[in-house]
Amino acid sequence: MRRIAAGGLLMLLCCSQQGGEPGSAMSSAAIPQEDLLLRIHCPEEVDFGKAFSLQVQRIWRKDLSPDDWRDEQLAPLRLQLLRRERREDGERIEEWLHFDGYLFARAAVEIPAIAFSARNSAGVAAIQVQSEAITIRPSLGIDAETAINAELPDGPMRQPGSGNLLLTSGLAVLALLSFVLWSSWRRSQGQSSGTQESRLSAKERATARIKALRPADPQDRQEIRAFHLEASDALRAFLAEEHALPAPERTSEEVLASLGSSNLLSAAKRELLDSFLDRCDRVKFAQGKPGQQAMVELLDAAESFLAEGDRA
Repeated sequence: MRRIAAGGLLMLLCCSQQGGEPGSAMSSAAIPQEDLLLRIHCPEEVDFGKAFSLQVQRIWRKDLSPDDWRDEQLAPLRLQLLRRERREDGERIEEWLHFDGYLFARAAVEIPAIAFSARNSAGVAAIQVQSEAITIRPSLGIDAETAINAELPDGPMRQPGSGNLLLTSGLAVLALLSFVLWSSWRRSQGQSSGTQESRLSAKERATARIKALRPADPQDRQEIRAFHLEASDALRAFLAEEHALPAPERTSEEVLASLGSSNLLSAAKRELLDSFLDRCDRVKFAQGKPGQQAMVELLDAAESFLAEGDRA
């Protein structure tokens, strides 16, 4: 009898481990033999506005330096980091980031593939991979798109025995109507904002992002690095939209090489872009710490690049 009970307990423990979240039993299995890996683990359907479990799995070779993880790569999801787990073997390092995720969208959201690079000792991207694109659907408790028509019965209404039920029902109807009106207003605001955004050109959007950095006053290394990442991303997004270059996923060397083999930009403008990207890379990968004047000059260079004509 004791043997049967012990066997049942062992089976229960095994099942509980298999049913846990990804990465919960990471120490019991070997690290996957990948030189570089990025995977996002999350459910396909989540409750609107409620926390759900999301994990980011990253693997890289020990001789490489991986890109830092940025939560905004999973926008519009909101993330709250719960814990970070890391382990290693003789050749690789595996990292799991455990989050509480939140979705505040009424329609399905698609998160595009995320680029993940690892650099060698010279600071050059030796390997780059992409995660799989994911789609997350919200589960709404109330269908905000459904119109509500309130109709009162003809004739006098019977007086209830207690006014509490009537008051509670009235408040519930008012709350529901308020929610529908608020949802309709938010939807109209979102459509208006989207229409305004779509009217802007790629150059205008990039210029607005650069100007938004003007009031910034980054102090520590993390803030300075984020400043340079945003400046670099603004110009890369412009190149992607204006010239159909996959600049956000490519290294600076690859971007410049693509431009060098085409006539998209003049030689002077390519040289300006080369200097700009080099300044950003020094901070992003070499942990440089430029002064305030250097950051002002970086924004000046970005605006000059966007203001000048493309070709000579």
